[in-house]
Amino acid sequence: HLALAKSQNLSVINMFTRLAGLGGGNLAGASPENKQKLTDTLYEIYDLAVALGAYPSRQYLAERKLQQPCFPFLLGGVETTPLNMVQLYAAVGNGGLKREAIFLRQIFKGRSR
Repeated sequence: HLALAKSQNLSVINMFTRLAGLGGGNLAGASPENKQKLTDTLYEIYDLAVALGAYPSRQYLAERKLQQPCFPFLLGGVETTPLNMVQLYAAVGNGGLKREAIFLRQIFKGRSR
């Protein structure tokens, strides 16, 4: 939340604080409880993105002693792959149902009738 606290992107800050039920606005004077509520909300959003295939899970990162996600991921600051992004957008378009990608090796042209 520190990166967002110093952000000039006020529309993003307003969106995240509203999602956390804080009414939107500046984070500079937020209480520790409200900062924790915002942090919890941001992790819930990250976990949703994980479920849709965009990012590795926090457990996966911890098991491999990799850097845990920081909140700029919500602005596109976390590395992902084109395949993960395709699966994410496919899940959004599919009503939230995630399907694993299927790779085609060859397409055969059938006989026309």
